[in-house]
Amino acid sequence: ETRALPRRHPLFEAAPVCDACVETYNAGEFTVANGHELYCRWCGDGGDLVLCDGCPQALCAECLERNLGSGYARRETAADARWLC
Repeated sequence: ETRALPRRHPLFEAAPVCDACVETYNAGEFTVANGHELYCRWCGDGGDLVLCDGCPQALCAECLERNLGSGYARRETAADARWLC
């Protein structure tokens, strides 16, 4: 089995992303409801989203942990945390 090399993320240029995430990400518009997007800006899926306090974007907790580390994810998803993407 051959694994594809990571591709450059359409929004976060320094971040790698897999083919499946790029396909999901490029499948359509990011819907905004109640001031925030309904899908993760990193992987394009929904899930446990962390909402930016400065713009409509959101990232899922799984992407935060996978790409930025569990310590970062715990700190930034704390109930009293102000998070800016």
